[in-house]
Amino acid sequence: MKRVVLILLLFIPGACSQLSSISLESFTELPQELDGCGCYFYLSKEDEKDNKYIFVNDFASTAFVFVNHKLEKFQLKEHKEGSNFYSYSNKEYDLKIEMTKKSTGGDETSNIEGILTIKKGKEELKKTFMGTCGC
Repeated sequence: MKRVVLILLLFIPGACSQLSSISLESFTELPQELDGCGCYFYLSKEDEKDNKYIFVNDFASTAFVFVNHKLEKFQLKEHKEGSNFYSYSNKEYDLKIEMTKKSTGGDETSNIEGILTIKKGKEELKKTFMGTCGC
């Protein structure tokens, strides 16, 4: 049986390329640079209850994601007013946030759902998220 799997992996183009070397992990401690207004995204409602973030930003130009066991800091590279797309990068990764659903959550907050995409070279990982933006 092991030989069959090995043979299939050798002869099926792209069979091994489905494995991504990028891993996203949740984190619970907010970076000191974040103070006040911002966006706080989670992978699930359970993560939200436990304050396990997948992405945070400062509503301005700085964002944080935990990638491959390391908290990575990103700078906003592109966003057009009225658009639901945000593009960030650092020396190793490109990060895109697409907000697919937005609703009012309170006086100064919005509930957000969307897709986070992180790339390093040809490697890419996409995750759906939910969370809030506000003060």
